[in-house]
Amino acid sequence: MSAGRCEREGFSMDIKEATFGRRSAREYTAQAIDEQTIRRLIDAAVHAPNAVNGQPWTFAVVRNQSLLDQISRDAESHMLATMLTGPQADHFRLRLTDPEFQIFYHARFDRADSDCVRPQRSTVAR
Repeated sequence: MSAGRCEREGFSMDIKEATFGRRSAREYTAQAIDEQTIRRLIDAAVHAPNAVNGQPWTFAVVRNQSLLDQISRDAESHMLATMLTGPQADHFRLRLTDPEFQIFYHARFDRADSDCVRPQRSTVAR
């Protein structure tokens, strides 16, 4: 490994680029993601830092739009029921009570054959 560069299992990236180039995406295309890519993303996720190396990994890949919408509604209800009070909570409460708000930031799936839910439990020894 050279200074400022991280290399691991076929991945290589500049540390500064990774740190300063990080962005959050909140809009997505309807293009399906192949299963191999999903598995690579999950594999990368289990290598993220976690408290006391507890590795509490559980993943579910949801490709059914009505199920995704239901999970969003249930999560919104739970958050509203358990939310503390205060100015920041008021901001979230306003958003969570908006019927157009979708917790998953407009994730949409158009494929008729993509209605599976595949829970994934992975414990990775480091």
